[in-house]
Amino acid sequence: MEYIVYLAAVFKMAVLWRRSLHLDKSYFLVSLVQKSLVTKAAAAGNEKIDKKIRRKEQRKEIVKGYFADLREFRKDGGKRFFALGTPSEPKDSSPFPELKARNLAKKEVDLQKVFHGKVTLVLFWFRAFGEAMCDKYRLPFVEKFHEEPLAQLYEINVVDGLFFKPFSRFLEKNLRKQRASERHDTFLCFSGNTKPIKEKFLENTIVGHALLVDCNGLVRWRAHANPTDEEIKFMLNCTKILLKDAQRAPKNNRTMPDHR
Repeated sequence: MEYIVYLAAVFKMAVLWRRSLHLDKSYFLVSLVQKSLVTKAAAAGNEKIDKKIRRKEQRKEIVKGYFADLREFRKDGGKRFFALGTPSEPKDSSPFPELKARNLAKKEVDLQKVFHGKVTLVLFWFRAFGEAMCDKYRLPFVEKFHEEPLAQLYEINVVDGLFFKPFSRFLEKNLRKQRASERHDTFLCFSGNTKPIKEKFLENTIVGHALLVDCNGLVRWRAHANPTDEEIKFMLNCTKILLKDAQRAPKNNRTMPDHR
């Protein structure tokens, strides 16, 4: 009898021991879950704070940059320099940044691919006011080279800033209605990373910009703001020089669309 009582006591102690182990294990798991949740919550909170700080800094930069450009525009039309009369040497020229954008025909265009073997006039602007300036480069170029198979033109409407990017598709839709259909294939809307363009080629966000890109994707001539008559002559002469260089590239039978 005593032996049976002893076994019962041992069994009861074993049960209690197992229960305590289970409780300890459960408590340990709960603690791990709680720590994980706290860590995730803290990380999410920090990320939210960092995002808020970044947005605030971006807003400051946009406002500060815009008003600085506006003062410069009122003072001298936003023109910082006059274009050169000859193309820059290849060794002194920067490649146009890698850029993929949708055209008004709703197709993606990779500019690095379309540059190959041709001379390209790239016109871009960050504000609608700049497009009117770009037209002053576009029209003489088209008039002179619209039958030249190695000359082409691309226009880029750059959508930049926290206030405009959410409406990029809406702006694109309006542009599609307003621009002539023959310009749709070479009229691009870009709302991606604008930093490479700003760092290398942007002079003022209010004005338009004109770049001549050679058959290897190098920017060989630059102008911005309203062009002088002399700058238009320079643009046309530089295009002729670059076209001679492009003769060594594989020929393409496609002629440039008439954008007039």
